[in-house]
Amino acid sequence: MRSFLRLLFKNLVVRPHAAFSDLAANPRSWELFAVAFLALFLELMLIRWVPSIVRIAAYFSNIMLISAFLGLGLGCLASHLRLNVFRWFPVCLTILILYVCYCSSISFGTPSGELRYLWGESTLSKTLILSILFAINTVVFVPLGERLGDCFFVLPRLIAYAIDLAGSFTGCAIFGVFSYLNFSPSVGVAIPAAVYVSLLKNASDRWGAAVLMIFSTIIMGYSPGSDGMWSPYYHIHVIPYQTAEGEHALYNPPMHTVRVNHDFYFMAGTLNPDSYTPGSADVELGRQYFLPYQIGNRPGSVLVLGSGGGMDVEAALLSKSDKVDAVEIDPRIIQIGKEYNYGRPYQDPRVSIYNTDARAFLRQTTNTYDRIIFGFLDSQSLFTSMTNIRLDGFVYTQDSFQNAYARLNRSGIMSVSFATGGRMWLFNRLIKMAHRTAGEDKVVVYLNQAYGVVILLFKDDPHPEPQETFGTFRKIPWPSEETGKIEISTDDWPFLYLSKRFIPYDYLVVITVLILISVIFMALIRILSVRPPSQSWSGDGNYFSMAHFFLLGFGFMMLETASITKFSLIFGTTWLVSLWAILGVLLMIFGANLFIHCKPHHVNLKFTYIAMYIVLAVNYFFPSQRLLSLDPISRWIVSSALFLSPLFFAGLIFSKTFLRENSPVDALGSNLIGATMGGFAEYSSMAMGLRFLVIVIFGAYLLSHIALAYSDWPRRSIGGNFSGGR
Repeated sequence: MRSFLRLLFKNLVVRPHAAFSDLAANPRSWELFAVAFLALFLELMLIRWVPSIVRIAAYFSNIMLISAFLGLGLGCLASHLRLNVFRWFPVCLTILILYVCYCSSISFGTPSGELRYLWGESTLSKTLILSILFAINTVVFVPLGERLGDCFFVLPRLIAYAIDLAGSFTGCAIFGVFSYLNFSPSVGVAIPAAVYVSLLKNASDRWGAAVLMIFSTIIMGYSPGSDGMWSPYYHIHVIPYQTAEGEHALYNPPMHTVRVNHDFYFMAGTLNPDSYTPGSADVELGRQYFLPYQIGNRPGSVLVLGSGGGMDVEAALLSKSDKVDAVEIDPRIIQIGKEYNYGRPYQDPRVSIYNTDARAFLRQTTNTYDRIIFGFLDSQSLFTSMTNIRLDGFVYTQDSFQNAYARLNRSGIMSVSFATGGRMWLFNRLIKMAHRTAGEDKVVVYLNQAYGVVILLFKDDPHPEPQETFGTFRKIPWPSEETGKIEISTDDWPFLYLSKRFIPYDYLVVITVLILISVIFMALIRILSVRPPSQSWSGDGNYFSMAHFFLLGFGFMMLETASITKFSLIFGTTWLVSLWAILGVLLMIFGANLFIHCKPHHVNLKFTYIAMYIVLAVNYFFPSQRLLSLDPISRWIVSSALFLSPLFFAGLIFSKTFLRENSPVDALGSNLIGATMGGFAEYSSMAMGLRFLVIVIFGAYLLSHIALAYSDWPRRSIGGNFSGGR
C-alpha cells in the first residue's frame, strides 16, 4: 500500500509539478492562462448581462454560450493565418455593447405555443435581432480564439490544455464570487479589459485599447436599467405602483411593482387593510392570497414555496397561522420583501426563511403542514445558460406536486396559484397534474376573469365544502375529461410553459438561421485557410480526425448540459449548485488530462470507450429519484460518481487522441465548433425530453469512435506530448 501511494504521489504530484515548473517561466504559459481566464469570465458576464437587457435573449440564453464557443473555435482554426485580429477585440466588444443597448428598447411578442411573458408586441423580427446578436458575439470571441491557437502552437499540447483548463476554472470561480457579492456590468467589463490590456506588448496598442475599454465600461455603467439591483438570477427594478392609466396609485402605505429583466414580476406591499389610510386600499388586490384559508380549520403550520415579496406569508399570518416556513430561491427578492412589505411578514417571529430551491426544500424537510402554498413562481429566466429549462421548471412537475402533497397533514390543503395568461392548455395542464396527484374528487378549481387560477388539493375525503365565490374568483367544475390529452410536466419533460412536446416554430427559425451563420463563418475560414499539402485536411485521414474531434465537442457539450441538469434536479436549481457543477466538470477534464500526461500508455482507448458506453447506459436507465432517499453526503458522492464519471471518460478520450494529433490547433478548433452544434442540439429536449439527450450523446461518441478508426491516428507516435505543432 505504501509503495502504491509513493507511486501515485510521484506520478500525480512530482512529475506534473516539475513539468509545470519548467513552463512557469515561459511567458506564453501565463498568456494562455490569461486568455482562457478572460474568455470564460467574459462569456459568463455576457450570459448574465445580455438577457437582462434584451428580453427575448432570456429565452434563448444559450446562444451567447454557443456563439462564444463558435468564435473561439473559428479563431483557433484561423490562427495560422497570422491576421492578428487580437488587436480588434476592444472594437468588437464595444460594438456588441452598443448593439445590446440599442435592442433594449425593442419589445417582442410571445407565440401561442409557449408562455414567455404576459405583455409585449413584436415590433421587429426576433430572428433578425438574435441573428445579429449571435454574429457579433461570435466575432467578439474570434480574437481570443486566435490567441489561444497561437499559444497551443508553441506549448506542449497537454500542458497547454491543462493551463487552458486552469484559466477557465479560475475565471469561473472568480465570476461566481463576483456575481454573488455584488454583480456589476461595469466591473464585469473592466476585469477582462484589464487582463486584455496587460497582454498587449506595444505601448501605443495599450493606450488605444485602454481608451476603448474605458468607453465600453462607461457605456455599461449608463446602459438601460443600470440603476437597478442585481440578484444571482435577475436584474431587478422596484418602482411605485401605477394604475392601468399610468398614474401612480395612492396607497398609504405605498404599493410597489417589482420588475425583473424589465418585465412585471410581482406587487410588493402589505395585504392588511388596517395598515392603509381608509379608502386608499384596493380590497380585491390580494383576494387570491386568502382563498386557501377560507376552507377548513385554522392552519397551524404553513409552507410557502416561492414566497417572493412576502404576500403569501402575510396572508398566512393574518389567517392566524402559528408557524410559517417561507422558501424563496432569490436572496434579493427576500430583501425586497423585508424592505417594501410594510406588514413586515419576514420579520415576524413565527416565520422561518429558507433561501433555497423549492424542490430541494421538499426533499430535505421532514415537516408536515396544514397548508402548502405554491406562490406565483412563474420565472422570467432559465436556470442555466446551457439548457432551456426555466428556473422553476422542476417545481411545476407531476413529481414535484406529489412530493409536496405527501407533506400535508391529514386535513391539509395544497394550493397552486397561477396566472395562465389566457392559455387554456396551461390551465388544463395544471388541473390534470392536480387530478393525478390527489384524485379528481379532491380537487377544487377557482377562476377569475383575468385568467388567474387557484387550484386546491384536499388531503381528506370527504373534504370541507368550499364556497362558490370569493371576491372575483368563482368555483368552476372541471372534470378530467375537459383536460383532454394535454401533456403533463414531468422531471423528464419539465416544460410547463410549452403547449406540447415540440420545438416552437420561432425557435426552429432562429436555430436554422444561426446554424447557417455558423456554416458561413466556417466556410469563410476554410476558404482563407490555403495550406501547403503537408498541412492539408485532405488525405492521411485528417478529415476523419477532424470529424472525430468535432463529434467529441458535440457530445461533450450535451453531456455537460445533461450533467448540470441532473445535478440541479437532485440538489436544486440554485446558482450555487450550477456553479459547483460547472467547476466539477472542469475538474473532471483537468484530472483526465493530468492522468494522460503522466500515464499516456496506461489508457486503452477501446476500453475507455466501452466504459463510456456503460456509464451512459447507467445514466439512461438508472432512476435519479432513488438518489433522494440517501443522506446528503451519500447523495453527493453517488451523484458525483454517476453524473461526472462520463465527463472523466470523455476527458480521457479527448486528451489521449489530442496527444497524438498532427494538427492540435485544428483539432481544438473543430472540437469547439462541435460544441457549438451540440448547443443547438440541446433544443431537441423540448420535443423529446431530457433522457433523449443521453441517446444523442451515446450516438455522438459512437460516431467519434468510428471516425477515429478511419483516421490515421493508430499509426501516430506519442511525440506530440512535447511539442505543439500543426
